[in-house]
Amino acid sequence: MSQTVNAPPRPQRPTPNLNRRQMLQQNHRQRLLPAQLDAWRVEMFRELGWSSKQEAQTGMFEEMQGYCEGVEATVLPNDPANNPYVSANLDEKKLKAGKEFKAYIAALKAFEDAGIPRDMALVQALREAAQGYLDHFAKHSRLQQRDKINRHKRDVCLNTLAELKKYEVREQLDALGPPPWQSAKAMEAASLKATLDLESLPRDKKAQNLSGTHAFPAFWITQDVEGQDEPVKTFLFKPATTEKASGIPSGGTAPREAAANRAADLFGAMTGLSFDMPETNIIAMSKARLPEGGLEGVIGGDDESRPDVVGSLQKVAENQGGLRGQSLSAREEIPPEEVQKVILLDMAVLNLDRHADNMLAQRQQDGSTRLIPIDHGLSLPGFAAAKDGTIADKLGNPNFTATLSLPGAHQPFSQEMLAAIAKLQPDTFAKAMKAEIGAIGDAHPSTRGQISDEAVEMSRRSLMFLKLGAPQLTAAALQTAFGQNAALLLDPAIDDREFARRALQVINQAAAQQDGLRELMQMSPEERAKVGDALKANGWDFYKDEFVLKQPKTALAYYHGNVLNPAKLAACEQALGKAEVTAWLKAISLQSLFADRNAIAAGSKARMDQAGQSDYQLVLADFPNFKPVPGKEGDGLAAWRALQPLGGLNAMEAAIQTLQLSDRDAGYTRDAPTLALERVRLAAGFTGLGDQEKQELALAKQAFPQPPLRDGDVLGAAEELPRWRRFLQLGGEQAYQTAMDGLKRPRATGLTDAIDTIESFARLPQPSQQDLADIDAMRQAFPNEKTFDQAPLTALASLAAWRELEQLGGLQKLDQVLAAVIGGAPRPDSVRKALEIVQGAKAHEDATAGLGQMDLHLPALQAELAYVKSLLPRLANGSQMPGKVTLFEQAIPQDRAAARKALHALKLEVMDELLLAFKALIKAIEDRLDRYKIIAMGTDDPEVGYIEEDFAEPRANILAGVFTNAEALLRQFEDRLDNWAAQQDPNPG
Repeated sequence: MSQTVNAPPRPQRPTPNLNRRQMLQQNHRQRLLPAQLDAWRVEMFRELGWSSKQEAQTGMFEEMQGYCEGVEATVLPNDPANNPYVSANLDEKKLKAGKEFKAYIAALKAFEDAGIPRDMALVQALREAAQGYLDHFAKHSRLQQRDKINRHKRDVCLNTLAELKKYEVREQLDALGPPPWQSAKAMEAASLKATLDLESLPRDKKAQNLSGTHAFPAFWITQDVEGQDEPVKTFLFKPATTEKASGIPSGGTAPREAAANRAADLFGAMTGLSFDMPETNIIAMSKARLPEGGLEGVIGGDDESRPDVVGSLQKVAENQGGLRGQSLSAREEIPPEEVQKVILLDMAVLNLDRHADNMLAQRQQDGSTRLIPIDHGLSLPGFAAAKDGTIADKLGNPNFTATLSLPGAHQPFSQEMLAAIAKLQPDTFAKAMKAEIGAIGDAHPSTRGQISDEAVEMSRRSLMFLKLGAPQLTAAALQTAFGQNAALLLDPAIDDREFARRALQVINQAAAQQDGLRELMQMSPEERAKVGDALKANGWDFYKDEFVLKQPKTALAYYHGNVLNPAKLAACEQALGKAEVTAWLKAISLQSLFADRNAIAAGSKARMDQAGQSDYQLVLADFPNFKPVPGKEGDGLAAWRALQPLGGLNAMEAAIQTLQLSDRDAGYTRDAPTLALERVRLAAGFTGLGDQEKQELALAKQAFPQPPLRDGDVLGAAEELPRWRRFLQLGGEQAYQTAMDGLKRPRATGLTDAIDTIESFARLPQPSQQDLADIDAMRQAFPNEKTFDQAPLTALASLAAWRELEQLGGLQKLDQVLAAVIGGAPRPDSVRKALEIVQGAKAHEDATAGLGQMDLHLPALQAELAYVKSLLPRLANGSQMPGKVTLFEQAIPQDRAAARKALHALKLEVMDELLLAFKALIKAIEDRLDRYKIIAMGTDDPEVGYIEEDFAEPRANILAGVFTNAEALLRQFEDRLDNWAAQQDPNPG
C-alpha cells in the first residue's frame, strides 16, 4: 500500500531496511502539521489492526505456499477418464462448434500438448479463448441460451476459467509477500485461500449450501484434510444479495460484514481489547464452484456473462455452537468482560442483528467461555434506521438483542475495561473506518457507496456516547439508553456540543433507572410483555417498550404494585360512583372502564328509565342476535330509536338490497342496530352507480389508491363517493397540498385521512408570541417535544399539557412527585407523560386528604402491600397468610417506619411459605421425571398407552432440563431471600 502520510521530505538518505511501522515512527519524530499528525494517527491505528492478525495470516500464507508448489500438475489434466472437459471429449460436430468455440478447442489442445512448466503465453491464449466464447454466448437470444449444447459449451469454458485461476493464485501469492497484510492484500489472500480450499476437493464437489431456513443463500467453503473422512469447513461465503433493511441499501450487507471486522480491528488497536471476530473479507467467488440454482436473490447471480459473484468471506472459528443452544447455567457463567466486549462492538458499528445465534460459544482450556461475534451484515445503518425506530427496536431492546439478557451485561465495567474505553478516539476511528471502507471499494468497485459517510458519523457518535457513559452505566444500560434515544442523539442537524448535552442528559436518566433495567431484562420475553399489558390495563399510557425501556424502575414500581392511574380512577368514580367502579373493576381493566365510562353512565341497563327499559325489550325483539359490549346497551337503544323514523326494519332491508350487501355483511347488519342505522343512512344518499358516479370513483381511486376499491363493491362505492365529494367541497387537491405543507404531514393513502388533514389545518390557529415563548420553555425541559415548524398539531397538544402542568405546580411539583412517590425516578421524556404523573398525584392527594404525614408515602406502601397480596394465590391451600394480610390492612400503623417494618416482617413470612411451595413444585417435577424414565425403559403397566411410551423419552429429556433449571432457580431464590431477610431497614418502595 502506498504511503498515505504526507510528511515533509527527509533531509538524509532513507534506510532501505526500515519496515512500514518504523517509517511511520520516524515520520512521527519530525515536526508534523496538525493535518499530517492526524493522518499519521489514522494510519498508525490501521497498521496496529493489521499487525494483530500477523500470526493467523502467517499460518495461512505458509499453507498456501505448500499448495502452490505442485499446483500446475492439477490444472486441466490431459486425462479423459478424470477430466470430462479434456479436448478429446469435445466433439466439434456434435457440439456444432462455431468460430469462437473452435478457437477455444484449438487453444485447449495447444495447452494440453505443452509440457510442464507451461509457457504463460499458452495460459493467456486459453483464457482469452474461453472468455471469447462466453462473450459470444451472452449475445445469444434467450432461446439460444436455453439450448442444451450451447449451455454445455458455456459450462466447459466456465470450468476452464476456474481451472486457470490456479495460475493466478500462484502469481498473486508471490505478489502478496509475507504478512501482515493490510485491507486490500488481506482480501486478496482470503480469495486465494478460498479458491485453494475448493481446489483441494474432488472435481465434482462444490461449496455447500448453508443448512436451515435463510432468506438469502450462503455457502460453506470446505477443504479436504488428510486423515479426516469429511471435508472441514474453513470459510462461510455470503454473496451480495438484494436484501435491504432500514438505512441499509440493496447489496449493502456484504461490505458491512467486512467493514465490521475492520471496526473490530481498529477498536482493538486503540484499546488493546480482543474481540475474537473471525477475519472477514470481500472476494469474488467463481460461480462454477457454487451449487447449481443456488443464487436466487444474488446480485449478478442470473447474469450469464459474469463468471463470478462478489460477497463476504468469513473464516470459520472453532466453537461449541451458538448462544441459543447453551444452557442457562452456561450463559450465567460467561465472564462479564466477554459480554461487555460484544456490546461495545455492537455500539461501535450499531449492529441491528445480535440475536442468540450470532454469537458463538468457544470453550477455553480453563473452562471459561469466550464469545465469538459473527454475522454483521445489518450494521453501520444510515440515519433512516434511527428516525423510523429500527435502532430502538433492534439495538436497545432485549427482545431482539441477546446480550442484554446475559447477567454479565449488567455488571459494572472493571477498571481495566474503563481504562481501555478511555483510550478510544472516536474522530480517528471514523477517519480510519472511511479509509478501510474506501479500500474495500477500490478492491471491489461494486461495493462503492454501499456504506455512507453518514453511517460512519453515527458510529463516531456512538463511541462518543460510550466514552461519556461508561463510568456511570453498565454495558446493558449504555446500549439500551443509546438505542432508545437514537433519533435524538444521531440527529444530523446537531453539532458535537449539542450532542454532548443531550448525551449527558440521557446518561443521567439511565443511571437512575439501571437497577430496574437489570430486573426487566432478566425476565423472559413473556414476562416483559406482561409488564406492558399490566400498565396499559391499569390506565397508564406509558406501557410501550419506548417508555418501559427508558424508565424501567418507574414502570416496574407501578407494575409490581399493581398501581391504578389515580387520575383515571377518579374520573371513573366521578362518572359512575365509587361502588359501581369497584364492581366494574372486577370484570374489566381500568383502561377499558375509563374509555367507556360516559357510555356506561348514560346507557347501562341499570340506569335506564322506565321508558328505556320498555324500548330495550323492543330492541331485542327486532335484533334477537344483538350482543352489546357490557355497559354499551344504551348505544344500541339510541340507534334503534333513531332508526324508527327512517322506516325501521323495512328501511334496513331496503338498504341491504340497495347496497347489494353480501350474505355475511347482511347478517352483521341484522344483528346490530348501530350498524343497521349506519347502512340505512348510507343507502339514503346513494342513487346507484351511473356513468357519473363511476367517473368520480375512478378519479378518487387515481388520487387515493388505498385502500383498493374492488370492482362490483357497491357498499365500498357508496362509502367512498361521499368522501370524494366532501374532499372536493373542501378544496380538493390544492387545499390538500396546502394542508400537508402546513401540518408537515406526508401524503395519505386514503380519503379519510386526507379530509382530516384539510379540516385540521383549517382549525389550526396561528401561534402567538406567547405560544412560541412557552414552546421554547417547554423544549428546554423536554427536548423531544415538537415545535410548530416541525409538527403544529403535536406542538399545540404539548403546549396545552405544558400550561396545565404549570397550573399544577410545574417542574417543581413533578420532581417532588417523582422523588416522593416513585423513588426518585428521572423526568419522563414527554410533557404529556409528566402531566399524567402530576395529575395522578393530585387526584390521589385529593382522595386521601386528611391522612397527614402518610400522604406522600402511602402509594409506595400500598404498592408493596399489593405485591405481597399478588403472591398469596401461589401459596398452598390452608395457608394462614391471607388472614394475616387482611388484619394488617385493617390496622396499618400510622408511623411510617413502623408500617414499613411490619410489612417487611409480613412479606418475609409470605416468602418463606412461597419457598416451601417452590420446593413442593420441584418435588412434583422430580416425581414426574422419574415416571417418564421408568416408562422410557419399558413397563408392563396396562395404564400406560402406546402414545405415552413413544413420547416418554423425549419428555424425560425435556423435563430433566426443566428440573436442572428449577434447582438452580431455587438456590438463587434461597440466597436472595437470605440477603433480603438480613436487611435492617428495607425500603418497601
